[in-house]
Amino acid sequence: MVLRAAYHEALDALNADLARLGALLVDSTKCAITALRTMDVALAARVVAVVDASEDLRRIVDAKCIELLWRQQPVAGELREIAAITEIATDASRINYYAGELGKSAIRIAGLAAFPARDDVMRLAQDVMGTLSQAVDAYVHRDGAKHEYEAALALVSGKQYDAALDALLAAMEIDAKLVGPGTTIIFTITALQRIAEHAANIAWHTKDML
Repeated sequence: MVLRAAYHEALDALNADLARLGALLVDSTKCAITALRTMDVALAARVVAVVDASEDLRRIVDAKCIELLWRQQPVAGELREIAAITEIATDASRINYYAGELGKSAIRIAGLAAFPARDDVMRLAQDVMGTLSQAVDAYVHRDGAKHEYEAALALVSGKQYDAALDALLAAMEIDAKLVGPGTTIIFTITALQRIAEHAANIAWHTKDML
């Protein structure tokens, strides 16, 4: 009984750490998107600076998962939950990386003379932001994960991504001077797509825990 109580206390602490990591990722991604929209170099630089702190928290989550496995030897549903948390932490690490890339893109874009396909890119960015927030909420509250997974998956392969990329390519074809800036925007669109992919994974693994 004492061992089970210790297990649940450790699991609660682990879930709290992962929820805190999710909140950091949502905030970093939101700030990076705001920096893109406003060309705020200082805000973008802050996003890049907090990437390491978020990654440190992810390592703590990983370490706690390993400790739970060897100390408590969970079985059945307990093991499935810890495995899902490990997978979510991995996706969180990738989102953390791409949020940092968005911050770097925002710094580069601020120095450009033009932001081709700006409206389409920002629409995609807002959709990705909403999807990530909902996927993290689905994990924290253990609710609606299937819906969030399907929404995120649709975003990754859907019209928002295609519209942003098509608008960018069309602008570059019309004006050769936009090829340089457009290359930076392609990396931005790709980073947004990757965040949506990993948000879908978070919702998927959360659904698997339910």
